[in-house]
Amino acid sequence: FHTQHPQHSTHALRKRKIRHIPVLCGWPIPRRDLADQADKYAVTILALFRPWNRTVDCVLKAHNVTWCDALIHHLSTLPPHHLKVINHMQEQWECKLAADDFSALRRK
Repeated sequence: FHTQHPQHSTHALRKRKIRHIPVLCGWPIPRRDLADQADKYAVTILALFRPWNRTVDCVLKAHNVTWCDALIHHLSTLPPHHLKVINHMQEQWECKLAADDFSALRRK
């Protein structure tokens, strides 16, 4: 925490030795291939993969930049293993859609 943070002297952040998968509450991760979900997708990916806080120097995006443009810029700075995780998030949607299509065909 920054020295101005109220929990600076009592709390600490540390890197976990064992990897954990975060469980997201709320809406599911939006699809990247739907135009009407583009902003929601950009906000979600930025919140998960870009370090941020409420200070002016560490926000998710600048005021004069769209969410989609901020995401495009940030994706170019991510390591390959983060990009792989992001692509797997989209593959989950594709697998669900394929399963739904297959179920619909079997019912006919």
